[in-house]
Amino acid sequence: MITLDTTGYAARHSRINENSSTIKYSVYPNPTSGLFYIVQNVAFNQSVQIVVKDLLGKEVITKRDNFYNGRISIDVEQLVSGVYIVEMLDSKSVKSQFKFVKE
Repeated sequence: MITLDTTGYAARHSRINENSSTIKYSVYPNPTSGLFYIVQNVAFNQSVQIVVKDLLGKEVITKRDNFYNGRISIDVEQLVSGVYIVEMLDSKSVKSQFKFVKE
């Protein structure tokens, strides 16, 4: 399930991993003016590809990173104010999407 949230609360996404335990993702703070974080409810260290796109689909940030203690930080300070989509692809090719607001 994907929840896109524009109310200022964290966006959430859940999936079932190979061990049948639920991994939930949250994005905070939302809205943000600089750094925001993608966090997991479990410390599941994994490598992911992250792409941030504007609402026209233009890629504005692309990075490969690892969850460390269940958290990744993304610096969006250089982006102009607006709404953006984060696409995250994990090592098992599971895609997650989140929407955030840059102030």
